[in-house]
Amino acid sequence: MRHQHLLPFLGTLAAALATDEQIALQCRESAPQNAEVTEIAFAGSGCPAGYAPGHTLSDPSTLILPKSGFTAETGKNKSYLDARANCQILVKLKYPSGWQFSVSKADYYGRVQVPEGMTGVSKTTYYFTGDSSDISYNNTIEGPYDGSYFRNDRFGEKNSLWSPCGSEAMLNINTEVRLSPIGTDQTAVIGVNTQETVEISWRTCG
Repeated sequence: MRHQHLLPFLGTLAAALATDEQIALQCRESAPQNAEVTEIAFAGSGCPAGYAPGHTLSDPSTLILPKSGFTAETGKNKSYLDARANCQILVKLKYPSGWQFSVSKADYYGRVQVPEGMTGVSKTTYYFTGDSSDISYNNTIEGPYDGSYFRNDRFGEKNSLWSPCGSEAMLNINTEVRLSPIGTDQTAVIGVNTQETVEISWRTCG
């Protein structure tokens, strides 16, 4: 499991731009040209009512998803169920045999307000259906804190999470926010917003 510390929103975004452009160029130069999304589904308490994710690849290296956002809260008149929320998106990709893919980058941001003694967590877990391995990135924010956070999920060269070497795979992206301890009257909130693009890497396999 991988973790990232809290980072300033604007500084992190600016520092990542050049690297992201290089990654995207490399992906486009080495990718199957007829990959397509054939199915998409979603589940979770944080998925908005009527939420209908799009399912397109703008090019072989970019998966387009609609933006979404949700929050977890504690406080008076709040149920312990309100202290956690998640939205899991399942995307089935069809691609030529001899190829496999992985996520290369995704970005998340949000607001958090936690008093002393409380903790807020924003986390995303990536895995393929039928594979026991996964990779997670998170922000763990200790109170007192009142402000923004930003997270760059970057899968480097040592990334071990790849789809099966075949012609079809189901990618799962599960994003959650949670607060602890639960069952408290203290007011706290943590929210997360997802960006609309998820970058995809490809490689050939034997």
